[in-house]
Amino acid sequence: MGLLDRAKQQAQDLSRKVEGKVDDVQGKRKTGDLLEQLGRIAYAEQTGRASASADADAAKVVEELRALESQGVVVLAAPAAVAAGAAEPATDPSADSSAEDGASSDEGAPPA
Repeated sequence: MGLLDRAKQQAQDLSRKVEGKVDDVQGKRKTGDLLEQLGRIAYAEQTGRASASADADAAKVVEELRALESQGVVVLAAPAAVAAGAAEPATDPSADSSAEDGASSDEGAPPA
């Protein structure tokens, strides 16, 4: 019976792993949908086309995103992931990253 018990345990472990992956995918999808919705609200506000309920709508979306974060879903990439190319860094905009590749920050000037 040891072999049967071991097979049953492996099946249960696999089932838990699959459930965890499904939860991860569902959380990422929900996060993406909420961030897209928040972006649409922000865009409407910036272009003067916001609805009367835009502030309340944005607050509701942010509340849902915070709830997902509290459940362990990553809503915003960590700075290390951002630096690796996942998105633009939200750090000091005056930092000149073109110095690394030898390029000049003065794009409009003719070459010397």
